[in-house]
Order: sequence, then C-alpha cells, then structure tokens
Amino acid sequence: MNYQPFEDATLAVQTHLVLAAFVIIASLAILIPKKGTVLHKVLGRTWAVIMMGLALGSFWINSFDMPYGVSPIHILSVVVLITVPLGVYHIRNGNVRKHKRAMLITMVGGIVGAGLPAILAPGRVLNLMFFGS
Repeated sequence: MNYQPFEDATLAVQTHLVLAAFVIIASLAILIPKKGTVLHKVLGRTWAVIMMGLALGSFWINSFDMPYGVSPIHILSVVVLITVPLGVYHIRNGNVRKHKRAMLITMVGGIVGAGLPAILAPGRVLNLMFFGS
C-alpha cells in the first residue's frame, strides 16, 4: 500500500479517511453483539457523532471537476444528516424497527455508497493508495 497520497492529501481528507476507518470498524462492533447493551449504546452514540462529523466534513472536500465542487457522493452526506437523527429519534421513542432501518441505511450508504466509489474512482486518494497512479 502506498501512503504517499494520504500524506499529500489535505487535512480535511486525512481526517475524513481516519474517521471513516473508525466508523467501518465501529459498525461491525455495533452489529455483532447483543443490541441494547451498554457497549452497543456507547459505540452507537460515538458512531452517530462521528457519522455526523463525516457528513458535515465532506462538504470541505471538493471535487473541482464537478459544478460548485459538489459531487454525487455529497448527496449521501445529506442522507446521513437526515438518517442519523431519525435513527436517534426512533430509538428514543421506542421504535426499534425504524431505528434499525435508519442506521442500516446510513451504514450501507456510507460504506458502500461513498467508500467503494472512493476506492474505485481513479485519482481519488484511496484509489491511489490501493492501486497506485
């Protein structure tokens, strides 16, 4: 793996990638053990805060080849800014089914919808790290 693209990236991109790596690990840690435990709640709250930070922080990561620097991946940031608070709202009101759906939409959308394109799109930092130039 080539770490030079990460080192050359802006602080916004570096921070985003480190937090995204944490979110991927935390997602697995949240999904595997029994739900409703103290561990699940602590990890879930931490995960939710970081997801909101990732979504907000993504607006400082611009794609200059797109109009206004906004790419289709930024749509996922808006989705996260809606689904995370919805998931929190639902669990606080006792609707486990809707909470689970909102959080799974956020996890899958973030990891698959944003992560995979970032790895597969030529020229992106993750693509350069994994596959070179």
